[in-house]
Amino acid sequence: RSIIGLRSRIGAGTTIENSIVMGSDFFETVEEMKTNVAKSIPHLGIGENVIVKRSIIDKNVRIGKNVQLTNSRGIEKEDGPNGSYFIREGIILIPKNAIIPDNTII
Repeated sequence: RSIIGLRSRIGAGTTIENSIVMGSDFFETVEEMKTNVAKSIPHLGIGENVIVKRSIIDKNVRIGKNVQLTNSRGIEKEDGPNGSYFIREGIILIPKNAIIPDNTII
C-alpha cells in the first residue's frame, strides 16, 4: 500500500509500507556516487535495510543504510534537527533534498 515515484532508488532489504516515495529528478552518476562515499553522504534514494512506515518522502532525498522511519514512539508532532524531518499527526515527512544519515531512528 505505497506509491513509489519515478527514478526511485531503493536498496536491498528495504521495506516500505503505507507510504509515498516521490522519487528523484535525476539519477546520480558513478562518479557522484564515489564522491558520496568519500564524503560519507548517503546516495540519492533509500539505502539498504531501511524500514519505512506511514511516511511521505519528498524528491531528491538521501536516506542512509539501516534507517528506521517508523515513529515507534507514537509522536504526533515533532520537528527534526535542521528541518531534516517532521512528524505531523503521526506521519513522518521527509522534505525535499533532506539527508538522513545511516542508522537513524525516527
